[in-house]
Amino acid sequence: MGMNEKFVKWLNAMLEDRGWSQSEAARRGKFSASMIQQVLSGTTNPGSSFCKGIARAFGIPEEEVFRRAGMEFLH
Repeated sequence: MGMNEKFVKWLNAMLEDRGWSQSEAARRGKFSASMIQQVLSGTTNPGSSFCKGIARAFGIPEEEVFRRAGMEFLH
């Protein structure tokens, strides 16, 4: 399983745990619903602004999201 597949699996689990739609996560994270759809479908890799938005939406440390996305966290 590739890094992106693991990230998508984790992100789907986070949405399911909270009972959130993709658009709810996008609203809370202040990014477009199409962006989360593209990441979840594997069309687009998560970028740093997306990772920061996911952290904001879920109220978790940015470092954790970057690590799960296989990216280096730079402050």
